[in-house]
Amino acid sequence: MNTDVLAHRNDIDEQIAALTIDPAAADIVAKADAILAAHNAKVAALRAKRDEIDESFRVTAREKAEAAERQREVHEQALRASLVEHEAVRLQAIEQAQGHLRSFVASVNEAFAAHARVREIANQIAGGARVLTGLSPTDFASRMGGRIAGHLSEIRVPGALKGSVNRIGALELPNSSLYSPNQSWREREEAAVASAIEMLIEHGRRQ
Repeated sequence: MNTDVLAHRNDIDEQIAALTIDPAAADIVAKADAILAAHNAKVAALRAKRDEIDESFRVTAREKAEAAERQREVHEQALRASLVEHEAVRLQAIEQAQGHLRSFVASVNEAFAAHARVREIANQIAGGARVLTGLSPTDFASRMGGRIAGHLSEIRVPGALKGSVNRIGALELPNSSLYSPNQSWREREEAAVASAIEMLIEHGRRQ
C-alpha cells in the first residue's frame, strides 16, 4: 500500500472515530428518540380526539340544520293547508253575501213598488187632497236610506292605519246613522205612516 493511499485511509478512520457516538451518548440519544416518539404519539392522539370532537360538532350542526329544515317544511305545509281552508271560507262568504244582497235588493225594490201603490191608493182615497207626510216618496226614500246606512255602518274594512276604513272601493260607508241597525224596520215604518193610514181608513177624504 503506497504512502498516499495509507494516508487517505488513516484520514477516513479519523473521520469515523469523530462521527462515532459514545455508547453512553448513543443511549441518551435513543432515550431522547423514544421520548420524542412518545410525545409525537400523544400529540397525534390528542389531534385525533380533537378532530373527532370537531366532526361531532359538524354532525350535530348538520343534524340541527336538517331538523330545522324539516320543521320549516312542516310549518309551510300547515300554512298551505290553512290557506286552502281560509280561501274556501272567504269564497263561501262572498257567495253568501251576493245571495243575501240579491234578496235584499229584490225586497227593497218590492218595498218601493208597494209604497208607490200605497201612495197611489191613498191619493185616490184622499181625492186629490194633500196626503200626510210620511207617505211621500221622498220621506220613504230618506227612511230607507237611513236604515240601509245604519247596517252598512257595521261593515268593518281592514285598514292600514286605524284598523278600519269607511270605504269599500268606490262605495263610501257612513260613519254613523240615526237609524240603529237593531231597530225593526217594519215597526219603525209602520209607526211613521200610522197616522196617515189610520186617517185615510177611518175618514177617507180629508175635509
